[in-house]
Amino acid sequence: MDLLRSFKDNCGFGLLASIDNKPTHQNVEDAIISLERMMHRGAIAADGKSGDGSGLLFGMPVEFMNREAEKLGVSLPEQFAVGMLFLQDKKQKIKIDELCAKNDLKVLLYRSVPVDTNALGEQALASLPDIVQVFVAPNSIIASKRFDALLFLTRREIEAAFN
Repeated sequence: MDLLRSFKDNCGFGLLASIDNKPTHQNVEDAIISLERMMHRGAIAADGKSGDGSGLLFGMPVEFMNREAEKLGVSLPEQFAVGMLFLQDKKQKIKIDELCAKNDLKVLLYRSVPVDTNALGEQALASLPDIVQVFVAPNSIIASKRFDALLFLTRREIEAAFN
């Protein structure tokens, strides 16, 4: 076990929720303001712009994902998952395809995530990965019954393959 990578921590987090469990754009705006107010949020490099990053976690916006897939010519099935990938090499997709197929999952499409790099410093730009979403569905009836477990297993195998 690599002790340097086995412990994870953060310097802070915020939690915003809608009491009626309805997603709104106001929640997104409030979350962004919260991140902006965490000035100590992460280490900042000498260029004054590059940091260790931060993000927002949401429930999956199924309607949005369906629209984006349709734009790319893919009609999504009822049961699907979306994984966020930060690729250093396009060949990594081949390994991801292999591991999904091995676990009875079907890769439906890869979607490049639009990125605005205007705020990034030189160091961040130099190490910017290719940010991609992979859309995955069960490949059989048996896989559809164990979809969550197969997704978990496949994610762990992908992590192991690239660490």
